[in-house]
Amino acid sequence: MANPKKSAKKWFTESKILPLAPYVPNDWNMNEFSRDQLLSLKYGLRADGWVPSQSLLVWATDDKGKLKNIIIDGEHRHAMAGEIGMKQGPVVLAHGFT
Repeated sequence: MANPKKSAKKWFTESKILPLAPYVPNDWNMNEFSRDQLLSLKYGLRADGWVPSQSLLVWATDDKGKLKNIIIDGEHRHAMAGEIGMKQGPVVLAHGFT
């Protein structure tokens, strides 16, 4: 019987503090924030920092290893962090998606 731990593909890495510049928003995100929600998010990032449990989820590479760096979750955090001058933040990289 195969060992599931050895045969399981590793899709995600742990949350790491990484530069934010390489990651881009996806063009299929339908989630919209009001102006007040964005201001609240920006205030929270400035006042409390960026909590690792709210990391960006990034499609890092596809199943063929091609670099994507597309944000799957956290586009608004990414945008507001950029507006307040944050250069890095918590990121979880997903590899091998199609």
